[in-house]
Amino acid sequence: MERKKIIYVCRRFNTDRWGGTETVIIETAKQLMCRGYDVQIFTTKALCKTEEEYVDGIKVRRFNYSLPWFGLSPVAKGTMLRKGGNLMSFSLLWALLLEGNVSLIHLHSTHRIGAIGRTVAKLNRIPYVVSLHGGWFSVPQSEMVIIKEPFNNKLEWGKIFGFFLGSRRVMKDATVIICVGKKEADAVENRLPYKRVEYLPNGVDLHRFTEVDGELFRGKYEIAPETKIILCISRIDYQKNQILLIKSFAEVCRENTNKLLVLIGSVTVPEYYKKINELITDLRIEKKVILIPGLDPHDPLLFSAFKACNVFVLPSLHEPFGIVILEAWAAQKAVIASNLGGIVGFTENGHDCILVEPDNKGELTTAISKVLSDPELTKKLATNGYRKANENFNWETITEKLITLYGLEGKS
Repeated sequence: MERKKIIYVCRRFNTDRWGGTETVIIETAKQLMCRGYDVQIFTTKALCKTEEEYVDGIKVRRFNYSLPWFGLSPVAKGTMLRKGGNLMSFSLLWALLLEGNVSLIHLHSTHRIGAIGRTVAKLNRIPYVVSLHGGWFSVPQSEMVIIKEPFNNKLEWGKIFGFFLGSRRVMKDATVIICVGKKEADAVENRLPYKRVEYLPNGVDLHRFTEVDGELFRGKYEIAPETKIILCISRIDYQKNQILLIKSFAEVCRENTNKLLVLIGSVTVPEYYKKINELITDLRIEKKVILIPGLDPHDPLLFSAFKACNVFVLPSLHEPFGIVILEAWAAQKAVIASNLGGIVGFTENGHDCILVEPDNKGELTTAISKVLSDPELTKKLATNGYRKANENFNWETITEKLITLYGLEGKS
């Protein structure tokens, strides 16, 4: 029997700029391949010129693209490619049209790239589903202003292609709309009450985080065994709000100097990265902070960092889900996170996570001090978090639910 072919379509897919969306795509694709499906990833060459490669055994094909505005500066183009940027790719459209025997298209992008998938699915009379990883109803207006700034007052020649491809109908025509965050799923249901909307959270590979030694990371950076590590792994981006964590950490250090802050993440907003470095210098805590602008998603140091830390903190200003919380739970670590977005859909305050109000330095400082000084609380949070990750968020369980949503079983 011929294997059913599923094409994942996304805006970009780069191993050196890894995030939650990339993790979801590759982990579910791997699970689907193990179950006998043929899965490929179609994306653009945004920030990666490699036309074809295999990532964890999954074929990735990249195509030329355009930023369809007149008068964009090189700086503006770079900013839009890293974050935002409604791309157009004629070669991706053509390749998808020519790809034979496709059973389903899974869009991990909307707008024009998503509209390409919608158009091909309609022409070939096959189903398509859309995954929302945050960005439709959950992005604060203040952040949207920053995202749109590079192309403000620029003439957008791509609108005509978006019109003909039906970019405004990507959500409306989808067989299923999948949301990783419960809050966003509720918002989509309210906006599109006639559509099938499903909440499908992210997952985690527990073995990667349990079968690793924290001494690898401590040894690499010469961190003493008695030093307590506060860890944040997330894109260097104003959305993730590392600046608040740095300010809170500086307060915590006044109580006890035997602490270290570790920030790891690819840089999607260089200006924010610069501000972080300036703040660290201004607060005179250079020797108390390790700032690593990204690690390869397969680097053992990444998994070891989770294992080495004493508490994991995610201080985001908005968060569609927060997959790094699952990863911290998998490493059996206590977690502190912002009380917002998709985070509140799968955490329980005081049971498996300490939730603090977003952008509240006082609450965050108090929470960090409390967790680091209370071994019983730390153990409780870590134990309950690990149990929840193991029972509800392993990739096998998530993928079985995804296959059900595809509805391909029994179809020839």
